[in-house]
Amino acid sequence: MTLRRLGVDIGGSTIRLAAIDMQYGSVVSHIQSVPMPKKARPEQVFEILFQSS
Repeated sequence: MTLRRLGVDIGGSTIRLAAIDMQYGSVVSHIQSVPMPKKARPEQVFEILFQSS
């Protein structure tokens, strides 16, 4: 059984999400990119992550 986790990259202009194979450290899914709202508050970032995962 392959252990996978959701990898999240929170940048200044984009949030990226992808499934990661933990044994090999490789991306095993499509990388989803979501624009980061300007002056985003933590609650807004959490909502984006919740809707995108």
